[in-house]
Amino acid sequence: MRVLFFGEPATLAHVARPVVLAAGLRDMGLEVSLATGPDFRWIADRAGLPVHAIDCIGTQRYLKAVDAGAVVFPFDVLDRYVRDDLRVMEEVRPDVVVGDFRLSLAVSARLASIPYCAVVNAYWSPDRPWRPEIPVHPSTRLLGPTIAGTLFRPLAPLILAHHAMPMHRLRKAYGMKSLGLDLRAVFSEGDVSVFPDIPELVPVTSSGSPGRYQYIGPVVWSAPADLPRELANRSERRPLVYLALGSSGNRGALALIIEALQG
Repeated sequence: MRVLFFGEPATLAHVARPVVLAAGLRDMGLEVSLATGPDFRWIADRAGLPVHAIDCIGTQRYLKAVDAGAVVFPFDVLDRYVRDDLRVMEEVRPDVVVGDFRLSLAVSARLASIPYCAVVNAYWSPDRPWRPEIPVHPSTRLLGPTIAGTLFRPLAPLILAHHAMPMHRLRKAYGMKSLGLDLRAVFSEGDVSVFPDIPELVPVTSSGSPGRYQYIGPVVWSAPADLPRELANRSERRPLVYLALGSSGNRGALALIIEALQG
């Protein structure tokens, strides 16, 4: 079986997870490759996976859009992605495509008549009991999270609808049924959607479609870096904490977090 993974390099996780999954399937004897952009390609290269270059907005543009509360993937970007997805699928001719945050696959994989598996955190499942929390945003820095969150919650459905509109337009343009204006439905769309979580931590209700959603447990990846010798020696005498903010973490918060951890 030939499996083509897509990793949208919005953050490191969306490339690292497909790499881990692809490497696991490769070790089981399947033929795998990864389509991604340049930002975190080194993860796939280090794992020895074949890589196909695809059109991506890149992590910096993604993070700027998120920070500003802007639509991350406008219609023109998604439409461009669809054409590039089809180019790679025509070249590879996979039996299955697996996408991590490559939202355009909800259209392109169906146009190519290839089964599509989406990797998405269970948090985004439409079947999860949901209480919207405001993400980090200029308003949280100005008003504080409590006040900003109180103002955000009544508006959350409209805000999510605004961010879901490009996919609504895209599917309409290709003659496909709308997913509605719930961003969670857009993020979790696939023939099968797998959650790299555990149900005890992020539970969802029954979707009424057996097999449609599957938990696969955490996809574990560690940076390929040795522990500095001076820290390794010191850790024999004192507790050692490894702190990672992730590629989308606010580095300005690092000093505050370290100060809190010292206690």
